[in-house]
Amino acid sequence: MKNILVLEGAGSSGKTTLARAILEANPGSLYFHAAPFVGWVVEAHRAMLDAAKWHAREGKLVVIDRHWISEYVYGPIFRNAVACSDLDALELDRIIRKEGAYVLCVPSDATEHERRFQRERLEKKDLFPTMVAVAERYRRLATGYMHEESDDYLGRYIKHGDFTMKDCLVYDIDMDGRDVPKFIAKIEKELGS
Repeated sequence: MKNILVLEGAGSSGKTTLARAILEANPGSLYFHAAPFVGWVVEAHRAMLDAAKWHAREGKLVVIDRHWISEYVYGPIFRNAVACSDLDALELDRIIRKEGAYVLCVPSDATEHERRFQRERLEKKDLFPTMVAVAERYRRLATGYMHEESDDYLGRYIKHGDFTMKDCLVYDIDMDGRDVPKFIAKIEKELGS
């Protein structure tokens, strides 16, 4: 059974809300959060994944809110660069695929998503001014069209068919958020529990 679940998506796409519901449905589970930041990205993600693997081997479900994919989505938009090498991304991805699963949080209503982000941004004092481009990039990732604009690891990964819808679950807060227990059952099936 796989015990690591990585939630990816733009700010205000439902990751944390979904994580809370998963943790509530699975007492004893752990939650790790990685904000999209500059600096020791690879080292932080590697350390987080090492800790997650340790807890997962103890039989605990570990929910990670953001990981290496966020760097490939946020970095090009807000810094014009990715602070993670393609080899590091490959290493992190292989571990996650072996030990867990991905959930991409991609709301279907882009306008409502941006409104939700702007409301939450004021409360949380978010560093990013908007989520429009970030949400679009995640949408492209979820549908497999990201290769049109990206020749980095993630873009090539999708372009060559190595990352497809069958490799992850897609959570739409606007639709799946209406019946979260049903979506959690999908996650449990994906993890093999």
